[in-house]
Amino acid sequence: MKSIPSYNSKELFPDPTPNDVEKYSKLIEHDSSNTFAYFLRANAFARQKKYPESIADLEKVLEIDPQNPMAINNLGTAYMCQGEISQALDYFQSAIQIDPNYYDAFHNRALALMDLNKIDQAIEDLSKAINLKPDFWSAYRHRGIAYHLIGDEKASYKDYITAKNMEKPARSKFDD
Repeated sequence: MKSIPSYNSKELFPDPTPNDVEKYSKLIEHDSSNTFAYFLRANAFARQKKYPESIADLEKVLEIDPQNPMAINNLGTAYMCQGEISQALDYFQSAIQIDPNYYDAFHNRALALMDLNKIDQAIEDLSKAINLKPDFWSAYRHRGIAYHLIGDEKASYKDYITAKNMEKPARSKFDD
């Protein structure tokens, strides 16, 4: 199975404009089975920090397409943003079960594990994300933080430098 792009990928999801929710709502009015329109509107809501609305749209995606790992992962992200870490973990786990190559779900699960102070497990998930996507600078950055939290300054510094060297080129792709 092909790996799924990151939830925060600007390639798929540019920063929302004030009209995005309205635009996607019109698409949904035209075709209430358009999961991509629900997904895009959920993303627009999430970027506006309107997590209940985002969750409602993602749940609608899952009514139509119950095995959509990206929607499941994004539900986890929305719940995590609301501080509901245990529920978020369940969604990340489900997304990984559907797509074991879904690097972003491993990354997100690691962030939730870090919130629960399960640092060793978080490092394992971040390492899996990096193995799946070797240029995933954000996973290196977060793994560096995790290493710092357990006192492994050498590994922390190595990941910090790796992330720093990857971040600028990765971000510049979207600045053009």
